[in-house]
Amino acid sequence: MLQRLAIRNVALIDFVEMEFCQGLNVLSGETGSGKSVIADAICFVLGERADKSMIKHGKDYCLVEAFFCVQPHERVCDILKELDLYETDDLILSRKFTQGGKSEIRINGRVVTLAILREITANLVDVFGQSEHQCFLKKEAHKDAIDEFAEDNSELAAFGDALKEYKRLLGELKSFGGNDKERNRKMELLEYEIKEIERANLDSEEEKELIAKRSRMLNAERLANGLGCAENAVGENALSSVGEALTELRPLIKYDSDLEDLDKRLDSVKYELRDIYESLAQMRASCDYSPAELEAVEERLEVYKSLKRKYGDSVEDILVYWEGIDAEYKRLQNASVGIARLEEQIKSQKRAVYDRGIELSRLRQSKAKELSSLIERELGELGMKNAKLEASFLPIDQADFLERCDESGLDDVEFLMSANLGEPLKPLIKVISGGEMSRFMLAVKNITAKLERIPTMLFDEIDTGISGKMAEVVAWKLSKISRDYQCLVITHLVQPMAVADRQFVIEKTEKDGATLTSVAAVEGESRIAELARVLGGDALNSQPLAREFLKWGEELRKKA
Repeated sequence: MLQRLAIRNVALIDFVEMEFCQGLNVLSGETGSGKSVIADAICFVLGERADKSMIKHGKDYCLVEAFFCVQPHERVCDILKELDLYETDDLILSRKFTQGGKSEIRINGRVVTLAILREITANLVDVFGQSEHQCFLKKEAHKDAIDEFAEDNSELAAFGDALKEYKRLLGELKSFGGNDKERNRKMELLEYEIKEIERANLDSEEEKELIAKRSRMLNAERLANGLGCAENAVGENALSSVGEALTELRPLIKYDSDLEDLDKRLDSVKYELRDIYESLAQMRASCDYSPAELEAVEERLEVYKSLKRKYGDSVEDILVYWEGIDAEYKRLQNASVGIARLEEQIKSQKRAVYDRGIELSRLRQSKAKELSSLIERELGELGMKNAKLEASFLPIDQADFLERCDESGLDDVEFLMSANLGEPLKPLIKVISGGEMSRFMLAVKNITAKLERIPTMLFDEIDTGISGKMAEVVAWKLSKISRDYQCLVITHLVQPMAVADRQFVIEKTEKDGATLTSVAAVEGESRIAELARVLGGDALNSQPLAREFLKWGEELRKKA
């Protein structure tokens, strides 16, 4: 459950802190006081998209922290242990967002990614707001609701795998180039490329040698001059100097035997210098290149450049490409055999897709009946005793089923509804009113919550479009749900406030020329004053009625 929420620098909030209870927590306040800001802050720390507009004016960042107790929620504990984030049964989520667009997310003090945050919070809090109303007004959402209710989606996965394999086989068939004319044209291109690479007889070592040789040719005059100077320096000066040194040194050995080692070293230097001298002379002589030789090297290097532009950045890349097109050419040579095999496989796989789709549809229709029955029962408890619900499945035509199917199956499904006795079933999205949709979604949420086993539910103005007796019914249902799940309810109706286990009042005030939003838990006379405000009229005259509502709420909680 969510134990505590701390919000800093969000919208008009400087800092607020809220302590929640296990049961029904209700948030109320004047229109525009900031109730939606609290919901946005909760969604933000749960991983919803961040926006700089939520940062309080004049502040550099906003920060929201949520403190949960995750015991005995085994699924969340298992995820935390798998990610090495589990420390105790207390879980602390923290998310900070700056004006520069930088986001910092921490779980139990450790920095994590947004994906990890969402993976964990998806099992902690289920958010139900106006977007879910709008979502269910789209026919596509009806199939998703049935699949979510089915819980075991192995048939859906099996259909997806079958369709994926069918599309893979189609792609492989297409890779043969379509008809014979297109295939022959592709083979001619491949053959040209194969022969062009083979004729080039590429070798990476040859390329390196050619580059080095061209460099020598282009700088031949500079090399010849430099080598000539070095040759003269060694021959005229170095060899002569070493020779003179040996002439002077050797007669002295008889006086000092230590000089014998120097004599040997100088003698070795003399031979090394002579070898260097001869090497310099040979290299200088080899610097004489003809224009034809340079042209031949340039032409050969141009072959390498041309093939690199076409087939790869290096000789190795070109050879890898050659291996691929050579294999493709041989495959296309045997196209008739491969095409016949694939066409047979595609025919068989198409049948498999259809069979899987029919099996998935049968399962969906069975689950849709079960879900419709449960929703009808919930709607009955919510004051819609004559409501009828049915999922309409369009027939599946075996001839063209592939033209209108996707990974979700072959079904075109839509919920039909009749809210009143004697009225025919019609598309839900055309006949349901705003108040009925609120109750409908509350019924769906009550059913799916039992399957999802998510411990905390946030209802953002679930009571939109209802009043009077229906408001009492919704309040009773919320109280009943809160016996099994922690509920956070943002409302503008007095009935849900009256049955709350804990109530918070959100107010907008002005201080030192600035507007601030504050949140306070209320009880006793303060709570009566808030209910009286919602009831309207003169506060003193409304207080007795507010007290009656609190008594009514206390009795209702006992029955829930």
